[in-house]
Amino acid sequence: MLSRSERSMLSGLLLLALCLLLPRMAQAAGGNAFLVEAKELFARLEYEKAVRALQAALERPDNTREDVLDIYRLSGICWASMGEEAKAEEAFARLLSIEPGYRFPTARSPRLVAPLERARKRAGKGILVTLEPEAKEGQERDFALRLRIEADPLALCARAVLFHRAAGQAGASKTSYELEPGVVERILRPPVQERAAYHDYHLVVTDRWGGVLLELGSAANAFRMVLEPEMLEAEQQVAWYESWWFWTAVGGVALAGAGATAYFLWPRPPDRVDFELSTR
Repeated sequence: MLSRSERSMLSGLLLLALCLLLPRMAQAAGGNAFLVEAKELFARLEYEKAVRALQAALERPDNTREDVLDIYRLSGICWASMGEEAKAEEAFARLLSIEPGYRFPTARSPRLVAPLERARKRAGKGILVTLEPEAKEGQERDFALRLRIEADPLALCARAVLFHRAAGQAGASKTSYELEPGVVERILRPPVQERAAYHDYHLVVTDRWGGVLLELGSAANAFRMVLEPEMLEAEQQVAWYESWWFWTAVGGVALAGAGATAYFLWPRPPDRVDFELSTR
C-alpha cells in the first residue's frame, strides 16, 4: 500500500503527464487543445489566461477556418471585457477580414459592440482573392494560374496552397507558394510530369502558421482547366463550358471572405496527396 506522500507524488506525476499529452492527443484527434483550454478559461471569466491560451492556439499549425474565426472572436471579447479597446478592435478587425459579415448572434453590451463596429471600418470588404488561367487565347497552353490578392486589409495572407491533379493521376499533389507582403500578384505554375488533357485543382490561402483564411473550391468540388480538348474527346464528349477557350473568356474566380461566389465547380475528389512542393 502506498503512503500518503507516495500517493501525492503519483497524482502529481499523472497530472503532469496529462498536461503534456493533452495537446498532442487533441491534435491527433484533429482538435486544438489550446483553443479548448481557452474556451474553458473564458467560461470561468479568466480573461488574461484565456488570451494567452488563444495566442498559443493561433500559433498551432494548420488551424481550420472555423478555429481561426473562434480565436479572433474570443480574443476580441476577452480584450474588450478587460477594457483593452485597441486590442479588442485589432482582434475583431482580423475576424472581420476573414468573415466580413460577422455580427454577434445576440444583443451585446456597448463595450463589445463599439470595438467591433470600429473594426468593421478597418476590415472593409475583407480579404479578396482572384484566380484565373494565366495563358491567353493564342498562347501556348499550360497549367498556370494567376493569383491576385485584391484586398488583404490586415496583411494576414502568408501562403497559397494549390492542390492539383492531372488527368489520369491517381492522387492529388500539393504545391505551396509564399505570399510576400505587398506583392499582390503571383503566377502559380506547379511542376507537372507530362502533358495532360486537363487539370483539376483547388486553392487554400493560409496565415503564417498555416491556419485557413479562405478556400477556392475544395477536394470534393474542384475546378477543371481543360488544356487538350482533343485528348479529352478521345475518351468523352467535351461540354462547351469545360473548354479551355471558355475559361479564358469568362476570366477567373473570386472569393471575398465568406460571401464568395466561385463559378463552375465540378466534383473531382482527389484520393490522396502524392507529394508536396514548396516554392518562393
